[in-house]
Formats: sequence, C-alpha cells, structure tokens
Amino acid sequence: MAAGGFGGAPLTTEDYFAECLEVALDHGGDDPRVRSRAAKDSAAWKQLVSEPEWKGLVLSVLNVATESASATMVTPGRPLTRGGRRGGMRSRRERKQTEELESPESLVTSTKSDAYRLTGLLLHRHRQGENWNTEWNRSITELRNMCSNNGVHPIWPRLGREFEEVLGELALLKAVESKTAALDLDWLRLARINPLNPSALAEFISPPIPTNLSARIASPLQELHDLLMRRADRTNPRWLAGKLNVVAGKEVLPERTGATGLIAAMLVAASGQNDEAIERFGELKEDAELCELAHDHVRLLRIHSGDVDVWDSCRKMTGDDGLASACRIAAWSTEPPADIDLSVEDIENGLAELMSADCRQMEMVGLDGIINQPNRRGETSLWIRIAWEEPRQHTYGWEEPRQRTAIVYANADDIATISALLAAAGVDVNETDENEKTPLWIAASNGHTNVVEALLAAPGVDVNETDADGMTPFWIA
Repeated sequence: MAAGGFGGAPLTTEDYFAECLEVALDHGGDDPRVRSRAAKDSAAWKQLVSEPEWKGLVLSVLNVATESASATMVTPGRPLTRGGRRGGMRSRRERKQTEELESPESLVTSTKSDAYRLTGLLLHRHRQGENWNTEWNRSITELRNMCSNNGVHPIWPRLGREFEEVLGELALLKAVESKTAALDLDWLRLARINPLNPSALAEFISPPIPTNLSARIASPLQELHDLLMRRADRTNPRWLAGKLNVVAGKEVLPERTGATGLIAAMLVAASGQNDEAIERFGELKEDAELCELAHDHVRLLRIHSGDVDVWDSCRKMTGDDGLASACRIAAWSTEPPADIDLSVEDIENGLAELMSADCRQMEMVGLDGIINQPNRRGETSLWIRIAWEEPRQHTYGWEEPRQRTAIVYANADDIATISALLAAAGVDVNETDENEKTPLWIAASNGHTNVVEALLAAPGVDVNETDADGMTPFWIA
C-alpha cells in the first residue's frame, strides 16, 4: 500500500486492516506466530483499537494454515475442552482469537464491507468442516457476486493468493485501487508558514491530516506533533534535527512526493537543513497549488541562506500568511542588493513589516544602510522624517528627480515611525543636514514633544549639538 497519496480521504478501517496484513506478510516470514507478532507490532494495529472484529480477522487469516478443517468453532457460552495444562493454554489462546472473529450469524447481517463478510464466512466454513450450516452458502454466493460486481480492496485478492487452500476464491475478485481525491486546499494553506515557527509547524502536522497517510507514517507524525506541543517555544532546528533521527524521520523522510513529500520537506526546512529542503521542495510538482507553495518556500530558504538574488521577490510577496510575512521580514532583515531601486514607500513598508513582527534591533540590519544614507542635501531618513511636515518635491540639474532614501509622511509628528527608525540597528541619531541641524534640533523647533522625548531617550543623543548659527536644540525650543 502506498505511503500516502497527494490527495484522498483519511484511511478507513479496511485500509488499516490491509496495512497490518501487508506488514505481516512482507516481514513476518512463513511462521504464523512471527506473522501475528509483526501484525500486532505494526502502527496500523493501534488504529484498530476500537475494532476487535477486524483484529480477529487479521489473526484468523494469518493462522489459517495451522488450523485443521475439523477445528472446533468457539461460540459464546460454549467452553473448550481442556486437555491438560498445555491443551488448556492453547485453548485460551484460540478462544481469544476466535471470539474476536464475528460469528457466521453476525457476518450474515453485518454492515461491514462485503469482502470482510465473505472472508469471515469462508474462514468459519473451513473451521467447522462437517458442522457447517449449508444455509450460509447462500450468503457466501450473494457476497461473492457483490464483490465481483463492485470490486474490492487490493488486499482481498492478495489473501486469496497467499492462502489459496481456504481463501482461494478471493484471488478471482477484481481489485479496485482507491481514487486520488482533490487536494485539500485548507490543509495546504496551513503549509504557508515559516517552518522555523514551531507552533505553526505543529498545527500543520496536527492529526488528522486530511490525506491518505498510512499508519506507518501517521503514527510517528502524531508522536512528533505531541513533542512539538509539549516543548512549545523551546523547539529549535538542532533539537528537531536530532528528533527526526528517532521520531518520524525514518518513515517520513524517505518520501519525496505527494502529501508525505511535502511534510518531509517542511520538517527538513524546520531542522535547518536549507540545501536539502530546497532540493525536496523543487521535486514537488504533482499539483499547481503544491508547486506554487513549494516555489515560495524555496524563496524563503534562499533568502535565509543569504541569496540576494531573491531579495526583491521576497520583499514584494503579498498576503498575510506566515510564509509571505516570513519572506518579507527575511528580506528587510538583509541588506538589499545595490542595484535595487527603493522608493520612500518601499522603505516605509519595510520598517512597518519589521515593527509589526516585533523584530529586535539586530534583525533590522537590512534597513541600516538605507536609514543612515544621506541624500544630496546631506539629510538622512530620520532627519527628513522629523523635519518635514509635508513631502516636498525637488528636482536638480536636468529635471532629474531628487534621490531620496528618506521616509516622508504628511504628518511629521508620527511617533510610531520615529520609534521604528530609532530602533533600527546603527541609526545615527545625531546626523545633521547642510545647516548642521540635528533631528532633535528640528523636532524641538517644531514643538513635537513626543518626538523630542523619543530622541532624548535614544542612546548617544547629543543634546548640546549646535547648528550652523551656534544654537542648541534647547535654545531653539
């Protein structure tokens, strides 16, 4: 059975039943006891915890080769004959097994799948031998016809081939593979996150994942999800990389396509293995939505790796999802390439993005050079932002537009923007214009009390700096 298709509904009880048997038949050898143990150790067995009849059918099928045609059928209220200590222990094991297998009477009226009912009746007919009630043959015929007309899960024909003496007629049934359903777009949107965000990652792999993941993969993912929820903000890439070696990784990471491939790529990215994650995302091409998602994740990984070629595309990403926001923040936290032409509005949007994300000062290095870079009049962003109450249009030379790196608003008394500028790494709070006026000097002369207070609280501010006429900020105030 496939590890997990790209789309499709969550697996059914019949799928988990099939997975148990496939594990047993593929890895349990020919010994029925080893096969039974392999089935019980499988992740799918845990998914049948509330389905004892399906468990009973698993064990009955795997042990059919050891049962004789004259084996005694165990029915409720009918004790087995004890034949000494060893016989008694064997009887208890048989009782536990056969009591979980539905009785013929129950199978005839059961609402479970036709193939399940047919297989159960064939096993009972084999066990009861001469004691078999031939009236139940009519039910077998009806179920056989329905299975032939409608097709069955691929596991049933395989059981017919594996246990031909008892279940051989199942091999003649037409196997019908489960259809791949449309992609669950709601779940795919959960993948538009920064993989380094542990809470968002935990939500993305939160069960039940709406795709047909096998229990072999779903079970370790559940364990990893629980670990992420318990650790919360203490999760880091190094810790996750270590956990992937023992939890989920062995089953999930080999997958490179479909839903499981997406999960694997997200986990690799979250563990800080950028190069491998880029390679994995690049292989996800089964669906247009998936391909677009993978492309955006690659951009985030590249900007995190210092690839300035994606700087402009990252800062231009739109949307309020975690992935788009992470791309924009990563771009503005990195110094832009020299050939990128940024407008006043671009720079302001970058500051707003960083401030809304509550970035620390060390994370604002991308705006460092922009904020302190003077224009042709020697004015920096901070100076202009405080001094100008209205954006002024100037041209120089051949009507060439004035080159500004400053943030210009209509209202100069905007304390939020001033605070953002002051928070940027390396901002020169004492920068002067061509008349040697500092931002503090301008704010004081304009009567912007809030701005003056913010500047006075800034580290390194010089309250005694004079302008070209020798006046200090306090003198002009």
